[in-house]
Amino acid sequence: MIPPEKIKISHWVVMGDSLSDIGCTARRYLLGIIPLASFCILTKSPNGRFTDGFTWSEYFISSILYDSELTQPRVSPLLSRAIEFKPNLDKMIPEAEKISPLINSNNHNSITISTQFDDYPYLNYQGYEDFARIYAEGGTTSKDYTGRPSKSISRFFSRIILKNLNSLRKDLYHWDQSRNITPIQKSQTMIIEWTGANDLTTVNLIPTQKEAQQAVQARIKNIKKLIEQGYRHFVLFDLPDLSLTPRFQYKSKEDRAQAHACSEFFNTTLAKACQDLSEIYPYCSIGLHDVNKLLIKVFENPKFYGFEKSLRKESYTARKSPKPADSYIFWDDVHPSDHMHRLIANDFRQKIQSKYCFVSPAIIDKKTIEDPITVSEEQLLSSFQKKYLAKLNKDRHKFGLFRRSKIEPDKASLSEIFYHGLFGEGYRTCQTLKSLRWIDDKGNINLNSLALKKAWLQANSLAATKPSFFLSILNHPVTQLAAIFLLIGGVIALTIASFGLAGVIAGMSGIALGASVISGTGSILCGGAMLRSSFFNKEKVIANNGLNSTNLSTSYLGLAVS
Repeated sequence: MIPPEKIKISHWVVMGDSLSDIGCTARRYLLGIIPLASFCILTKSPNGRFTDGFTWSEYFISSILYDSELTQPRVSPLLSRAIEFKPNLDKMIPEAEKISPLINSNNHNSITISTQFDDYPYLNYQGYEDFARIYAEGGTTSKDYTGRPSKSISRFFSRIILKNLNSLRKDLYHWDQSRNITPIQKSQTMIIEWTGANDLTTVNLIPTQKEAQQAVQARIKNIKKLIEQGYRHFVLFDLPDLSLTPRFQYKSKEDRAQAHACSEFFNTTLAKACQDLSEIYPYCSIGLHDVNKLLIKVFENPKFYGFEKSLRKESYTARKSPKPADSYIFWDDVHPSDHMHRLIANDFRQKIQSKYCFVSPAIIDKKTIEDPITVSEEQLLSSFQKKYLAKLNKDRHKFGLFRRSKIEPDKASLSEIFYHGLFGEGYRTCQTLKSLRWIDDKGNINLNSLALKKAWLQANSLAATKPSFFLSILNHPVTQLAAIFLLIGGVIALTIASFGLAGVIAGMSGIALGASVISGTGSILCGGAMLRSSFFNKEKVIANNGLNSTNLSTSYLGLAVS
C-alpha cells in the first residue's frame, strides 16, 4: 500500500559528469576516430568508469529494481541482465549508520552491475526501455563554455570538446520527442542532476566564486527549462568540498582555503536558489541532497566507514600501499572509489525514500489523468507574483523605465490573472502563465489543480458575459463621432444638391471626411483586435459552450489536463 502523502516515481533520469558516468566517455570518439578512453584516466579503470568499480547512479538504480514497492513482478532473465546480485535491504549494519549490503560487500568485483543497459545508456525494465536514463559524461560542465577564450590551450580545447547541461538537455529532449514521452510520464519522472565541479577545476585554472555563481545559475536554468517541458521532480546534488580531495590536499594552505571557501559559497548559493525555485514552482518537488555532509563525515571518521585513515589523503591510482581499493576514499585525485560510490548511493536512497515511493512504469500506462496537485491558492498567487515581477524587471532592464504593468500582481485574484492574460491583452501575464506551466500554448489549463481550473473557468465566464469586442468598436465614442460627421455630410449634400456640381462635390467631401474618420478608427481598433485574437480567441468558444460561473461541475473540474 502506497502512502497517499508520498510522491510516486516510476522513471529516473540522471544528468551529470564523471561522478555519474556509466561508461559514456569510454565509448565516445573524438572526431569520430580517436577513443577518449585511450588518453585519459579511464585506461586504469576496469569498467570504463572514473572509479575502480561502478558509480553511485548504477548502485542506486539497481537498488530501485529490487524495491518491494515496485508492484509488478520481476522477471529473472531481465534482472540477471540488470544486476547479478540481490541485496537484502532489510539487513542493515547498525554500527555503520545502517549501511546496506550494497556498501558492505568487500569483493565488489563479484558484484556485476550490467550497465551495459539493453539500449545504452538506457535501462530496460519489463519492456520499458526508459525506466532509467543516464545522461552523464566525464568533463561535463554546468555552464556552456563553448568558444569562450582561455589563456590555456588545453582548457580552451576542453571547453570545445566537453559537454554541458545544455547539450545533455538536448539529448534528453531528442529522446522525449522520438519516443513521444507523455506528460503523465514526465510528471512521475525523477531527474537527478549533479554537475559543477568541472566548472571550477577543469575548464578554469582555479576555483572562484564568480565561476561558482555562474555554475549554480546554469544548474537552476536547466531545471527551469525542464519544468517548461513538463518535468516536476528534481534532486540536485551539492558540491563535495574540493579541499578534501587529494588534488588539493597537497597544495598550499592558501589554495586549500580558497577551494574550501569556494565550495562553501557554491553550496550556500545553490541551497538558496533551490529554495527560491521551490517557491516559484510549488507544484514541483525540488530537493537538494547534501553529499558534501557525507564526505566530511567519512573524511573525519574513515575507519567507521571501512576506510584506512592513513590513506584518506591518498588516491588509489597513485597508491604507495598494497592496500585494496576499498581502503581508499578516492580512486584518483578527485574521483571517489567504488566503496565511496556505494556509500553515496545508500545515503541518497535513505534520504529520498521518506518522501518518494518507487512504482513500476506499468502503473502509468493505465492512467489517463495526472494525480491532482494539492497546492493552495495562496501559494499559486505567490508563485505568479514572483515570476511576473521577475519578468517585468527583466523587461525594464531591456527597454528602460517605459515598461509598465497593467495588472497589480500583489492584489489580483487567480481569476483576474487568467482574464488579464487570456482576454485583457496582458501579453506579459500570458507569458508568465505559460512559463509557470499553468496554461499551454492554446490557452488550455495545463495542471490538474482544482484552484487553477476554477479560476480559469471564472475568467472564461466573465469573458462570455461581456459584449463582443467588435460591437464595442461600434459603441466607441470616436466611431460615433465619425458616424455623426458622415450623417451631417450626407444631409448637407442632399440639401444643396440642387445647386449643381458644387453641391455634389461638397456632399462627397462630407461623406469622404466621415469615411476617413471611420477608416482610421477602425484600423486602429481592429488592429488591436487582431493582436488580441492572435493570443486566444476564446470568447466564441466559451459562448458556444454556454459556460458560466454556475456550472463549475465536479465532472468538468475532473477532466484530464489538456
